[in-house]
Amino acid sequence: MVYEDNPNEGPAKQVGFARVVSDLVRFSWIGDVFILPEYRGRRLSKWLIRINTEHLLNGNLYMRVIKCKNNKTRLYLTKGCFS
Repeated sequence: MVYEDNPNEGPAKQVGFARVVSDLVRFSWIGDVFILPEYRGRRLSKWLIRINTEHLLNGNLYMRVIKCKNNKTRLYLTKGCFS
């Protein structure tokens, strides 16, 4: 999730999220990446995909497969995903 402020320090507005499914062994799927319209253009979606991909790959996935949603947007394809 992406917040406008630090949720550990008090109320924070959620401005985005990514839905990721993984068995933490050989399969990972980035299902959705969503950023509120007024927060788009700040590279938040690219950052969200990058940190999720790094987290999954650092978990020593057996096959290291990252599968993205079927729409072949440039954002997903530039981050090493395939459909």
